[in-house]
Amino acid sequence: MRKRPWKILKLAGSIIAAALVVAMGVCWAGIRTPGWYRPSLSANLDAQVVRDRLRDAAQQFSDALMTPGVFEVHLREDQLNEWIARRKEIYPLVDREIPSDWSDPQILFREGRIRLAARYLGVPGGIVASIDVSVGMAGEAIVLQLQRCQIGSLRIPMGMLPAGADSRIDKQRNRLWRGSPRIEGDVRTGLRVDPYGVWPNGDRAYRVLDVRVGDSVIHFRIESLGPSSRSLRSDHDDEPGLFGDN
Repeated sequence: MRKRPWKILKLAGSIIAAALVVAMGVCWAGIRTPGWYRPSLSANLDAQVVRDRLRDAAQQFSDALMTPGVFEVHLREDQLNEWIARRKEIYPLVDREIPSDWSDPQILFREGRIRLAARYLGVPGGIVASIDVSVGMAGEAIVLQLQRCQIGSLRIPMGMLPAGADSRIDKQRNRLWRGSPRIEGDVRTGLRVDPYGVWPNGDRAYRVLDVRVGDSVIHFRIESLGPSSRSLRSDHDDEPGLFGDN
């Protein structure tokens, strides 16, 4: 009988030790920078080189829209991350839209999904947070849906996300930029993007027929619709769209 308290204390000590090991493992996973997060690789290129590549890509897209018909666009993640890394020199206004406590954004393309990551500076040392979003077509709409959230290497259950994660978005056509498509819904249940838009350079209308995400690249199949004045009106607000009455 005298040995039982010691056995209880020994068992309690083992439980506490195991709990501490688990807690330390969780903390380590949360603060650990994932091996795939390497935004510095895209920041090494000269800003003028990146600006020239972006200009060339935009011009190629404009040229493709000049001829009615269907064409494909393939955007690599390294191209996109080069533009993001040099956004301050190329598009300073875009950088102002990023909250000051977030830095070093990076985008990765994986089969069927897009991973968006950045370093959160609101805690000592900063931690890397990321989300995985699936991308596909549902009818005519492009649909984006949240699939996964991580802090460091630690996966966060979807039920633990803050209430703001499912805030509804409803952006009318032309609201984000001249020619931008209608965007409606939320990322948790599905954010729907109208496939119709207008490319500002040349005021050419287009329709996204298909979008597919592969490893390190995203593929678009696009139909050129000609001048927007003939195929799409620039003020769509009084027209029923893909999502019903605007």
